[in-house]
Amino acid sequence: MRMQRTSFFLLSLVISIVFTACQTEATRNQIPNGCPPACSEAHLSGVDFHEANLTQANFQKADLTGADLSGADLVFANLNQANLRGANLSEASLFFSQLNSTNLSEANLNKADLSESEMYQAILTNALLREANLSKTMLVEADLREANLVKADLEKANLGKADLRQANLTQANLCCADLNRANLAGADLVYANLTEANLSGATLNNVKLNWSQLSRADLSNADLQGADLSGSALVEAKLTGANLNEANLQEVDLSKVDLSGVKIDDSTEIDPKWRLVWEIVNQGAKGQKLNNIDLSQAYLSKTDLSLVDLSKSDLSGAELTEADLQGANLTQANLEEAQLINANLRGAILSGANLTNANLDGVDLTGVDLSNAILSYINLSGVKLTGVNLSGANLTNVDLSGADLTQANLSGADLSGAYLEGAILDDVDLSDTTLTGALMPDGTFHE
Repeated sequence: MRMQRTSFFLLSLVISIVFTACQTEATRNQIPNGCPPACSEAHLSGVDFHEANLTQANFQKADLTGADLSGADLVFANLNQANLRGANLSEASLFFSQLNSTNLSEANLNKADLSESEMYQAILTNALLREANLSKTMLVEADLREANLVKADLEKANLGKADLRQANLTQANLCCADLNRANLAGADLVYANLTEANLSGATLNNVKLNWSQLSRADLSNADLQGADLSGSALVEAKLTGANLNEANLQEVDLSKVDLSGVKIDDSTEIDPKWRLVWEIVNQGAKGQKLNNIDLSQAYLSKTDLSLVDLSKSDLSGAELTEADLQGANLTQANLEEAQLINANLRGAILSGANLTNANLDGVDLTGVDLSNAILSYINLSGVKLTGVNLSGANLTNVDLSGADLTQANLSGADLSGAYLEGAILDDVDLSDTTLTGALMPDGTFHE
């Protein structure tokens, strides 16, 4: 009985060896003459091209299902319309290759170099692209559903209209990538770098974007309903027309972000500061009492803030270009480094306000109360300051060249190091004014 079992085992082993040898021979036989490089439409499923030199090879419409191309050199290779389903391309060199309409579903592309390749309408569903180099790659209309793109480099890649639903892009680098009208619904972009990425019109509902970098990204008209953006950086991002209903924006930095036209509802989780900014730019704030609040770095360009009480409020670094601040109370407000280009400040009260390094280009300050204000290091050259109350103001190192200060009150003001060449000082009250080191209208320095 024991001999029978032994004989059966040996027979099975011989059959297995013969079958394997036949398989190997079959695989060898299925490679047509001249392949590589001429492999178009060839049947190469399961073929072993591990670390093979396939530079400029033509695999157009070839069947490479389950093939081993790991570590292979496929630089400039033509793989258009090829079937690479389930193939192993890990650590393969594919830069400058042609992969248009190629089936790469379930393929292993971990650490593969696909930089600057063309993958228009490529099928990459469930593909493994972990740490793959896809920088500058053409992935327009590519199917990347449920693809693993963890830590993948997609810098400057073109993913316009690409389908990235449920894809894992955790810690992926998408800096400057074009994702215009891409579908990223349900994708995981936690810690992803999307700095300056184009996501205009993209579908991002229910996407995980927490702790991602979205500074200067274009998200205009993007659908972010239900998206998790908590902890992400959106500094200077474009959000005009974006849908943020039900989105999570807790601990999000929205500095210099234009929130006009952005859709936010009661379910949107957003810090009170930025909800207030959203209300101001979308609903107006004329005549409101907004004193002693934090509006630093807020984007308030062209906003109606006339007659608003902003006394003691922090507007440092705020974007107030062409804002209407007529008659506004800005007493002791912090406007350090604020952008007030062409803003309307007629009748505004800026007594005790801090305007250090603020940009007041094109502003008419006629009749504005700037008593005890801090105006050091700002450019007021050529500005009309007729009759302005600057008593007790700090004007150290300010540029007032060519400014019209007729009948201005500069009593007790500090103009140390100020630049006054060409300024008009007719009927100006200079009692107790400090002018040490100031360049006077006649071009001489005051001792």
